[in-house]
Amino acid sequence: MSVVEITALGMLFACLIAGVIWFYKNSKKAVLATGFVFRVRCEKCGMEYMVPVELFLKSNASKTKAKTRTQIKGAMLDHSPQYNYMAKKFHCQNCGGSQWAEILNYVEYNNRTRGIVLKNVLIVVGVL
Repeated sequence: MSVVEITALGMLFACLIAGVIWFYKNSKKAVLATGFVFRVRCEKCGMEYMVPVELFLKSNASKTKAKTRTQIKGAMLDHSPQYNYMAKKFHCQNCGGSQWAEILNYVEYNNRTRGIVLKNVLIVVGVL
């Protein structure tokens, strides 16, 4: 490989990394702007409480049970997971400490933010 080819590949890789970083930051900012509030239920004590989207995005630990089905929606095929169960670790006000809490309205959140994420993907790819 010549120096020009290596330089071109390096620049292409740098553009790819910059696109991924832009996508992550812009999608997170847009999701935070929705102000979505999650309803969660503590798995230890059963108490239900609300968690703002800021805390949801900060919590890294999660566990899910999902089934993926391809569905026909108009002229497109939708191959998105159908979540039967989704939980993350949050601080429970009743038990104290970090406990697993089932997210009760995750499907609503997923439906609301799917358009935001898809728009940002199309911008990064260069379609929009």
